[in-house]
Amino acid sequence: MSKTIIVTGGAGFIGSNFVFHMLNTYPDYRIVCLDCLTYAGNLSTLAPVMDNPNFRFVKEDITDRDAVYQLFEEEHPDIVVNFAAESHVDRSIEDPEVFLRTNILGTAVLMDACRKYGIERYHQVSTDEVYGDLPLDRPDLFFTEETPIHTSSPYSSSKASADLLVLAYHRTYGLPVTISRCSNNYGPYHFPEKLIPLMIANALNDKPLPVYGKGENVRDWLYVEDHCRAIDLIIHKGRVGEVYNVGGHNEMTNIDIVKIICKELGKPESLITYVADRKGHDMRYAIDPTKIHSELGWLPETKFADGIKKTIQWYLDNREWWETIISGEYQNYYAKMYGNRSEEKKAMKVFVTGVGGQLGYDVMNELHQRGIESIGSDVLPEVTSIDAPYYSLDITDGAVSAMLEKLKPDAVIHCAAWTAVDAAEDEDKQETVRKVNVEGTKNIAAECGALDIPMMYISTDYVFDGQGQTPWKPDCKEYAPLNVYGETKLAGELAVAELASRFFIVRIAWVFGLNGNNFIKTMLKVGKTHDTLTVVDDQIGTPTYTYDLARLLVDMIQTDKYGYYHATNEGGYISWYDFAREIFAQAAALGHEEYDAAHLTVKPVTTAEYGASKAARPFNSRLDRKRICEEGFQPLPVWKNALERYLQEVLAERKG
Repeated sequence: MSKTIIVTGGAGFIGSNFVFHMLNTYPDYRIVCLDCLTYAGNLSTLAPVMDNPNFRFVKEDITDRDAVYQLFEEEHPDIVVNFAAESHVDRSIEDPEVFLRTNILGTAVLMDACRKYGIERYHQVSTDEVYGDLPLDRPDLFFTEETPIHTSSPYSSSKASADLLVLAYHRTYGLPVTISRCSNNYGPYHFPEKLIPLMIANALNDKPLPVYGKGENVRDWLYVEDHCRAIDLIIHKGRVGEVYNVGGHNEMTNIDIVKIICKELGKPESLITYVADRKGHDMRYAIDPTKIHSELGWLPETKFADGIKKTIQWYLDNREWWETIISGEYQNYYAKMYGNRSEEKKAMKVFVTGVGGQLGYDVMNELHQRGIESIGSDVLPEVTSIDAPYYSLDITDGAVSAMLEKLKPDAVIHCAAWTAVDAAEDEDKQETVRKVNVEGTKNIAAECGALDIPMMYISTDYVFDGQGQTPWKPDCKEYAPLNVYGETKLAGELAVAELASRFFIVRIAWVFGLNGNNFIKTMLKVGKTHDTLTVVDDQIGTPTYTYDLARLLVDMIQTDKYGYYHATNEGGYISWYDFAREIFAQAAALGHEEYDAAHLTVKPVTTAEYGASKAARPFNSRLDRKRICEEGFQPLPVWKNALERYLQEVLAERKG
């Protein structure tokens, strides 16, 4: 009998494999994939089934109650299988809140929809990590369904909370639920930040293979196709209200797995690099799948020795898939697939200021690549690096108003600014700083308001006081800039909010791009001439690659989702010291041995120890980026990935 199944998180690793399994096993079933395409969601993974008449993809967030209810009204699902989750442990340690929102509140929204519209089965895909860990010296111990919950990370805590909520909905409301808790999965389409695909990708590129601690942590590995078969059995034959453990009986230490990958690929074990262990790193996971075997007849069919060979071969045969992810290009797939499908989409003409700088340069290139008409301006006499009309323009006088009146663009992206923070403190420069950052912005905002066109203003975390440890939210109005630069950028924000009828204010931090100077270029320069560097470790934030940011800004300017946003790369909050160490580690991995630990030492110091700069710097540059996903935009790739792509460009230029 035909059924309709909503699969949440179906563009992720296990979810996509489950979509393939169900469409192949039940050709008369309708499979609806609901995914908001965060960093680990990859729509190109589903390319083989996008034209299947029994498949539908919907880009929405499971925490969006209205969107979820609308989908239930349209599809009337018989079964919901919830894979959607933030799942990377390291990320949960760096930024727990997003895990709580998606993994707990998202689960509640889905179950509320099931209660409202009726359902045959709601299935929650969980993890063995809710049980905590087992000692290495007791190989006779295994996790059973009766093992008490004992979580170790914000990720596992959020999954355990969701499990308890699912069982509570069954007991309180009679919702027909099941839960599966699986061990570590591996196989095709695994996102390349995870252990096995990361080691394969790095080994193929002769890059270091980072292993936590001594690599003695033990995991029970389950081939993803075996997991999909288990869920299939549970949703069709499992007992309502029950939990089923799904394990592979394939216990391996992390270091043994890495050595196997090296052997299979013919790579030396000298690539293995031991790194500081993860906080709260569980030592051993091991699942006892007796219950699912005795009740449903399931057993894993794939031995690890066979599964790892199949997995490695898949990554060899599908390099384009994972290389596209590493480059960050995969996040454009949705725009390519759906962005231009509406024939009614209006052609745009966008006016961009500050195109001689890092961000303006990348915004112009992004507009050009998308075929969007763009016009650039800057105070420079000429800018030859952009392929678009250019006007040399001083935004501090009336010329910019006349230019906008003449060109009548559909939108303005205002990147021009005085950004030399220390120089802004010089008395002989402060008037110029205020003219550019305040008066120039007022001129543009006033004309945008008069013409009723959207204006995007690029601002900074410096509008806040930089104290505390809580990430600054986009709508926070507790302004207290510490220096002239911050004061003038805040005045620009207030002018935009007052004068522009429709506006985006996008705050960024720790910016780096190809077309200008930045922290990375400074580190590479001084790292060549010094054997020891001191870098502050008590100023915390996240880097922003202008190439990635430009994509987001162009996405945003084509919508009417106005307001305040914070945008940096993903990957958690770090110190300048952390950033510097990663810069040199990646540069060394790219063959520049002058930056390796044998040639260069980086020492952490406090801001006080480093010495005062002209302008006071914020200690807390943490920006809350969640609104980006809440409004349906793609978050920026993780900063380590952005740094890798950037260094490849910068260091290649230097060799040239």
